[in-house]
Order: sequence, then C-alpha cells, then structure tokens
Amino acid sequence: MVGGMTRMLRPAHLVATLLLAGAVAPTGATAYGPTGAPPASDKARGFEYAGLVRATDPRCRGMFRAQGTEVCTHGPDPAPVGSDVRWRRSTAEITAMTPASVTGTTPGTTVAPTDGSGAVVCDGDGVTGKRIQALYVVASDKTDRFTAVEATLGQAAIRADAQYNGSAKQNGAARHLRFVTAADGAGGCTLDLRKVVVAPADDDTFGATVTAVRAQGHNRADRKYMMWIDANVYCGIGSIYTDSQPGPGNANNGSYSQYGRSDNGCWNYAEAHEAMHNLGGVQPDAPNATPNFHCSDEADEMCYDDDGAGPVVMRQICASTVGTLFDCNDDDYFHAGTPPTGSYLATHWNTANSAFLINPTVPPADSTAPAVPAGLAATGGSGSVALTWTANSDTDLAGYRLLRNGTQIASLGKVTAYTDAGLPGGTTYSYALRAVDAAGNLSAASASVSATTQATSFTETVTGSFSKSSTTKTFVRTATAGPADVVASGSIQSKGRTTPSSVQVSVAGATVLGPWSGTSVTQAFTLNAGSHSFVIRGVSGAKFTLQLRYQR
Repeated sequence: MVGGMTRMLRPAHLVATLLLAGAVAPTGATAYGPTGAPPASDKARGFEYAGLVRATDPRCRGMFRAQGTEVCTHGPDPAPVGSDVRWRRSTAEITAMTPASVTGTTPGTTVAPTDGSGAVVCDGDGVTGKRIQALYVVASDKTDRFTAVEATLGQAAIRADAQYNGSAKQNGAARHLRFVTAADGAGGCTLDLRKVVVAPADDDTFGATVTAVRAQGHNRADRKYMMWIDANVYCGIGSIYTDSQPGPGNANNGSYSQYGRSDNGCWNYAEAHEAMHNLGGVQPDAPNATPNFHCSDEADEMCYDDDGAGPVVMRQICASTVGTLFDCNDDDYFHAGTPPTGSYLATHWNTANSAFLINPTVPPADSTAPAVPAGLAATGGSGSVALTWTANSDTDLAGYRLLRNGTQIASLGKVTAYTDAGLPGGTTYSYALRAVDAAGNLSAASASVSATTQATSFTETVTGSFSKSSTTKTFVRTATAGPADVVASGSIQSKGRTTPSSVQVSVAGATVLGPWSGTSVTQAFTLNAGSHSFVIRGVSGAKFTLQLRYQR
C-alpha cells in the first residue's frame, strides 16, 4: 500500500491531500509476521495494534482478529514516511481537495465509463445484490462535519473507483465499484453516503468501530463497508479472509460483512487499497505475495515491504507510473481479462470477478423481483385445503413458493391451483404465496388467507353385558393428531328390566359418558391425539349396545 499510496499523492489535483508537506517515498513497514505478538505501535504512521489479537480461526490464518468480532485483518497499513496520522486535518484542508464547483451529494452515471476513469455507476435499483456501502463515521464527542465533507468523500469514492477501472483498462476491460446508490428522481442516482454517529470510544480501535456500526444495522454479508472515520488513529485498515479458491463461493465474495477503515489523515488516499483487501487481495499463496497480504513486484497499489527487514525483497517490475493501479503484472490478484491457461489467476481467486464490481461488458444480472401474487383463496376440505390464485403476468415468471403457517411447503411451477392434502381434520391453517422468476428473484409474500379442514368420522358398535363376576369392559382406541370429537349413542338394558341401575364409560380414569340409567343415551366428548383406554362399567346383569362415532 505505501508504495502505491505515495504515488497517489503526487498528481497536482491531489497535492492538498498530503499529510505533511514534502513527504518522501515511504520505506517498509515495521516488521511483523504471521506468528507472535503484534509489533510495537508507531502511532504517527498509524501502526496501532490495540484491540487486535492473533487469530486461530482458519479464515484468519496468519492474521489478526479485531477484538470483539470475528473480523480478520492483516493489521494496519502505514501512512507515508514523514506523515503523522494523529494530526487532525481541518475542514478547510479536507474540502480543498474538492473543486469549488462540486457541492452536495455525489451524482452517478447511467453509462459506465470504459476509458479507465472513475465514476459512481447507477446499477440496477441501487440496493439489490452485493454492493459497497459508503459510511461517514464520527464519534459523538467530535465535531460532526458530514455536511461539509460529503462532496469531498464522494470524490474520494470516485477516485478509488478510477483505480479499479484504470487497472481493468490495462486488460482492455472495465470494472467499477458497485456502490449502494439512491434514486435521484430523474432516472439517475446519487452515491448513498450515510452518516453513522458512534460512542466516544468506538473510534479508538478497528474492532470497536465494526461493533458500533454493526449495532446500527451495517452488518450485511452482501455489503462491504467503505468507512471514512473522522478520527486520527490509523491510516487505513481493512478486513480480509484467507481463501484463494476461485468462483463465487470465495469467502471474500459475500460470505461475511467486511469493513475498510480510512481515517481523517488518509482520506482520499487509503480507500482503494482497503477495498481491495475486502475483495480478497492479495492471498498469501499468490506468486508474488508477501507474508502480510501484499505483493513484492512493484509498482503496484498493493505492493510494499510489509515485513521490514524480513525475507521480502521488493522488485521493480513495472513502471512507476502505474503505481496506483492493481496487479501491474496481472498475475497475483486482479486480471480483468482472461488469465492465461495454467496461470495462478486461472485457477485461484481473481478479484476482478468479484460480485462487488461492475463489469459493463456483461449485462447486469436480473435483480428485479416479480409481482406479488394476487387473488389467493383457500377452501377447507376433508383432511385438505384447496388453494387457487390469479396467474402472475411477469414475462420471466418461473413459478411460485407456497407457505403454510409461515414455512415453505411447496415449490410450484406456473400453475394457479394446489391442494394441500394429508392434514388432520378440524384444524385451521394460514397460507401465503410468493412468486419466483427465472433468475431466482422472489417476490414478497402475498396477503395470507386461512382455511379449516373438515372433520372426518367413522363409527363402531360396542356391545357387552355384565355378570356377577365381571363389572368392567375395556378397549383401546387411538385418536389422530388434533382433537377428536366422539359421539356415543345406544341403549342399555338389564335382564328382565328396561332401566339398569348404572352404566358409565371412562377414559384415563375420568368419566366421560354416563352414568346412564335410561334405555337410550346420547353424549359427546373430545379426545386429544394419542391412545386412550375406554373402560365401560356396569352393574351386575346389565347389558349395553353403544355406537361410537369418531370425528377427526
């Protein structure tokens, strides 16, 4: 970073960003490696290791973990030699790097530049999918300068984007940072730069900042957070995960929320570098990798001697004029064209393929959800519910997803009816429907409807009599899931008489039918699911005929 960052300060329109006038080309960083304790802090250059602990998680192999989080980082990236990040730049110094004609929010463009220049590109609806969220973060005990610096930070985002697009141009291609944007009401967009106010101590360490912004909802795995912190602790520091596997499943391609922090002293200086770490560059098994996730083949934005006097030997491979670009030799971490067969980037993670970058030559993926299904109706049947709805008119409709009581139970094609069968009787269910298109986009759930299944029934006749030596009759019946209503009717007689002294039916020890003393009986009761023992008790000489009708 230092090699590339120094060159970032040279162009005339960026001279105002110099931390101390006359800063010279930086030397290597304080030595540290993948094991052992963090090195001594060099607070002037932003080497602050408070709140960083050696990681044991394989995703953080050879790195630190931001304390209080699972976020992996190789540690702070240094400011140029001769700079002091503790010097708080005034509002006038910050805004001086922005042309006077640039004010307010940062407008986007609907036509992505392919000439290597930077821009905020209006892509899709500005929100859906994997994107970079811009944040201005200020502690509550510091002056809130959001309104004054908003335009300047927007221009810093554009200049960071130019580093990506300029790098892609070296391969005859184009790439842009896919920012979260807001509609401008005229068919275009503006950069969605949000202000986040944190507690006084939350800007002291990387981990505290990540924890604080997460608590305010900035914790999405489909977001990388480009954070301008109005503090003076670091130059820059960013999260990265150890994973060089190719393809969309790479851990740096949206598996976790990731964060890049640039402090006041390095605004307009460190953003692109920390964003590249968030994208997954440079992995330690790359051909020219250093021990701490950078590269050794200069000139390159991600190359510098990050182990001080260690085994890294810096080599001037590319022209110094490309020092603000990425992967000058197209062989370590960024190749926007087609890497040669058998090369490292042909078989490993290539950040140019990140879903957080826009490739203007590839049509944007469909991210528009289909319309919410309408007309859903439900009718309860015998152990089932019949559902119908109005067909969606979306041209790319693939089908529907049916939810019962909030849980998906069926994936359907382009149909307009479905029967949910095999249900217990006498039970009420709630249903909702979602539409899905060919790209896998899901609509919101429709308004819910409810229906109750009808009870089914069967009957049986139980007969018996009681002698002097037998006073009970027992049989077992099992009720299905859900309550079961039982209706008993029949007659009771005793020898030579029409009116017995007593007959009663008990379940689990409780009397549910009777006692009866008449010749005709009718009574109903309810059973819960499970097995039940019916015990029929009568006086000596009594006989009975009972018809039991079970409703389920």
